[in-house]
Amino acid sequence: MHQCIADLPARVLLDTNVLLNACFVQGCSARTAISRLGSLGYQPIIDQSIEHEAVDILRRARIKCGLGYDPADLIAPYLASSRILSLPAAPFNACREINSADRHVYSAAKNYNAWVLTGDVRFMAQCTAQGVAARVPFDVLIESVLRDSKDPPLQYIARFAGICRDQGSVFARVTSGSWAGMEDVGTFTVCEIENVLTLAYDSRRLGWSLLIRGGAEGFARLPIEHGSQDLVVSGSFKVPQYASKGKASLRIYSSTGAEKVIGFELSKGPSASAPGTVTFGHNVDGKNHWNGYIRCIIVSPNQMNADTWKALKANPDSTPDPASGDILEAALRKIRVVLGRYDLPTEAQLGLAWL
Repeated sequence: MHQCIADLPARVLLDTNVLLNACFVQGCSARTAISRLGSLGYQPIIDQSIEHEAVDILRRARIKCGLGYDPADLIAPYLASSRILSLPAAPFNACREINSADRHVYSAAKNYNAWVLTGDVRFMAQCTAQGVAARVPFDVLIESVLRDSKDPPLQYIARFAGICRDQGSVFARVTSGSWAGMEDVGTFTVCEIENVLTLAYDSRRLGWSLLIRGGAEGFARLPIEHGSQDLVVSGSFKVPQYASKGKASLRIYSSTGAEKVIGFELSKGPSASAPGTVTFGHNVDGKNHWNGYIRCIIVSPNQMNADTWKALKANPDSTPDPASGDILEAALRKIRVVLGRYDLPTEAQLGLAWL
């Protein structure tokens, strides 16, 4: 489940979010993707407007996080070690169809005849609509894996990038099994995170359930008809700090064109306990299997909002990229500086933490 990168231009422009996550998180999808671009025949580039934006973000983060070092000092060494070319800032193209905050990236891609590597699926969809190819790091990883094997490893299909105590989401692309169209034949679980949530199809009620532990359940009636159906599903929650209530959303889209989007209130956030076991395709006790195909599942600390959902529907093979500014700040706080050496945290260290 990815968007192919074959036959794209030789130059690939790194969006600011990809550059920053790659620079500060060991083992993250952005860093790994950039390291593999050369072997796939692509030259990673940025222009000075992107580099300047990255420096500005890091200087604000230094103040916000109270850092005792300047993270901007790590950009130039990373560019050199990863053989990323930094080119002059491109003439600005004020394309109205591109989000204003990303127009400088779009301008650079147009000017240098490059495709864009970004973690923002909304920006990806906007670029695609304007004739500029764009991909997320996951697309590069899958492409490099498929060169040697037809079957990607499990970690590329089911990805856990952590959740926050006050927000998180699950996104999945799945295909129903032979039970499609049947009534009262069981519950079919896409994902369960112990102490946090369960996302599943309930054949008794003929619809989808998002159960937030300790908060509430959202239910959307959307029967799965006879025959195999490709489905896009997402469950998301947010409980603002110090707030007495929160909100959650459940979104489902079927290859038949049927769609349901519901929102519901939470009396409180998930259990105060840290998340336990994370399971894909069944619940924690090993029951209620999906019994169909799972093409991808992403557990993320990010919210699933309406714009992101629209972009993912518009790009059938796309997936969200769980890396975010929140992950960047967590990484900056965990970096250890000893005698001028910077020890970077790994994606696993950040993802498995109850942030």
